[in-house]
Amino acid sequence: MHDRPGVTAKLRILKAAAPLPERRIPAAVHGADRKVREMIAAAEDEARRVRAEAEAFREAVRREAVEEGRREGLASAAAALALAGAERDRLLAEAGRELVSLALAVARKVLGDELAAR
Repeated sequence: MHDRPGVTAKLRILKAAAPLPERRIPAAVHGADRKVREMIAAAEDEARRVRAEAEAFREAVRREAVEEGRREGLASAAAALALAGAERDRLLAEAGRELVSLALAVARKVLGDELAAR
């Protein structure tokens, strides 16, 4: 496997693989790895808890906003109905006065025509 002139490369075929050296993880490294995994799991649990609390808070705020909007809408509708009622009463009172004036004018005309015809 050498590229030098005059040297022939010899290939070796291993019939049995040589055993790999043992890979032992020191106890401190193993313990630290376990501790890190526990910390990650605890952080993930805490994140799920915080997300659940945030979701519950968001839903409570949304419900309160919907309720407040409903109350404001009802108050606005009640005010609009009160204004409409007052305007209706004003128009009816005004129309009543005009109706009386019109009825009197018609009565005078009819009576005047009747008296003139006699």
